[in-house]
Amino acid sequence: MSTEALAKPDCGRLLQNVFGIVVGNLSQEDALGFQAGLRAQGVETQVVDQANLPVLPEPYRPQSFDISPEGLSFTDYTGQKQLCPMSTLVFAAGGHVKHLPAIARRRLDWAQEITARDGDFSHLEMVPDRQAKEVVEFRLEFYFICDPQRLQCLADENTIVRGNGQVLKLHDQNQLDSLLVNIAGAIAPEQVNGGITMAGAGQDYVYPNIHAFEEEIVWSLYRMAHGSGD
Repeated sequence: MSTEALAKPDCGRLLQNVFGIVVGNLSQEDALGFQAGLRAQGVETQVVDQANLPVLPEPYRPQSFDISPEGLSFTDYTGQKQLCPMSTLVFAAGGHVKHLPAIARRRLDWAQEITARDGDFSHLEMVPDRQAKEVVEFRLEFYFICDPQRLQCLADENTIVRGNGQVLKLHDQNQLDSLLVNIAGAIAPEQVNGGITMAGAGQDYVYPNIHAFEEEIVWSLYRMAHGSGD
């Protein structure tokens, strides 16, 4: 596809699941051509050096957390507690995220085996599930100027975390939405992601994948660092 002559259908498909960063790993010439093609369709973009985009720190996962006007306090799995004052908070991101399980599920099934002596025979064994289904998890991430720089809380089928005194339940939509609404009310709008903003406005949204969730954070942190609010 030409980067200088984007058709409207191409533009629509391209922007359907864009979370700040339209495309990466282009030469400057191709990036400027892409920008011109999008501008011709009425879409304004910014070309930036990919080396200047922030790299997300490694996540630190607590056992529980609580949000208050003083800040975010959390407890690790050894029982140690820590408070990160609200003045040290840079950004917060949250929402439901689709993804494929990192470890392929296994199931009990019949497997065929051939031997020279006995010929064909079947036996039961655990085999990989080749049709791994997409699952949804709930994510919350807080970014600070102090350690831990990236606090990550997950609620899925295999992980238990407590938030504001409650065990977060993946299938309790009202509970999780209420938590996002509380965060939206406690943190400045420019310091939260789209998932929290939409929850605060009473709208449901699910990120199509983890990459999209993280890409939005990267772009938001870049804009904040460079004083861009639009």
